[in-house]
Amino acid sequence: MKKIYMLSSALFLVLTLNGQRYLNEVFTQLDSIKDVQYGQAIAWNNDTVKLYVDIFKPANDSATNRPLIILAHGGSFIAGNRQDEFITDLCRRFARRGYVTASISYRLGVNQQNFLNISEEFIMAAIRGTQDFNAAVRFFKKSATQGNPYGIDTNRLVAGGYSAGSIAALHSVYLRDTNVVTQQVRSLIKLLGGVEGSSGNSGFSSESHLVVNIAGAVLDTQIILQQYVRPIVSFHGTVDNTVKFGRGFVQVNGFNILQLDGSSLIDVRVKNLGSTSSLFAFQNVDHDLPYNTTRRNTIVTEMANFLFAWLNGTLGQKTFTDLRVAYYPNPAREMLNITLEKSAVIKIYTINGQLLKEISCTEGDNAITVADLPRGMVLVTIHDGVNTVTNKLLLQ
Repeated sequence: MKKIYMLSSALFLVLTLNGQRYLNEVFTQLDSIKDVQYGQAIAWNNDTVKLYVDIFKPANDSATNRPLIILAHGGSFIAGNRQDEFITDLCRRFARRGYVTASISYRLGVNQQNFLNISEEFIMAAIRGTQDFNAAVRFFKKSATQGNPYGIDTNRLVAGGYSAGSIAALHSVYLRDTNVVTQQVRSLIKLLGGVEGSSGNSGFSSESHLVVNIAGAVLDTQIILQQYVRPIVSFHGTVDNTVKFGRGFVQVNGFNILQLDGSSLIDVRVKNLGSTSSLFAFQNVDHDLPYNTTRRNTIVTEMANFLFAWLNGTLGQKTFTDLRVAYYPNPAREMLNITLEKSAVIKIYTINGQLLKEISCTEGDNAITVADLPRGMVLVTIHDGVNTVTNKLLLQ
């Protein structure tokens, strides 16, 4: 029996050293710790809300210094919970890869009677969600100084989520200087007690090191500053009518609430600041992006690839979504020249996600007429059947 145990341990060590851990599922059993309170805060209706997190980690794991992934559910900041099927599935799949994962609750709700200022109500809801996400990050960093009961490495912390949860995670990571937001947003942040908030665990940093963005957005990509930029992997449907792929109004129950910058613009901004961004643009897919088995498996696989490269220090050496492509001139007037390594479909969208032109191009040099398109900023999406890259193009 002892020899079998030693062989199993050796085999596991070989698999780990060969890069299987964090990339593939190497654990079959998980330990879950439910209903852990990480803070509390005042909700929109002045009720005190206790905030909880469910934690997942691989069972019988000898490692005690593991990356942590914190995820938040969707629901337009008015619905959902941390038992969300999609988020819980992600937590379990990545815990089986060797991560410690966490699904958090956060404050929900808006004053829907304040209809004339409903946009402000949802901005405040997003601020509260961001504050709670920050408190969750601080909770885990605090726990690491108190015996580290979850066995985490606070220098390898991933923030992420879906839809509203992704919006909270994105602002937790990127909104570090409130001078870059509008006066209206800055006033609301101040009214609610600042970006850090008072949801708990003060005295600890709320900074994360990487973002997983699934159908999320930011108030404006200008909030992402050079000193706070972090690597990001994004997944978004190109015809998302709830949280737009480009810039557009977020919709709740069919109503336009406020304009945000979606994943395509975040991707451009992060790359322009010199960090790594991989954008998986799912063609002709709406906001139900993760609720399809094939698409969900793609999200899991490519998220695992991205995180694995990050952990192994090879993230800057391999781009998972970019094609070998060159296009010029930019700005363009009448013609856009595109040089491709292999054949691909070129789509040109408005910033709001309206498809303007689609054309199939072959390997090598291609010339596309753009004189017939409206002037201004557009998005050029290049898809080779597997990978997609999106960049901005100015038409003059």
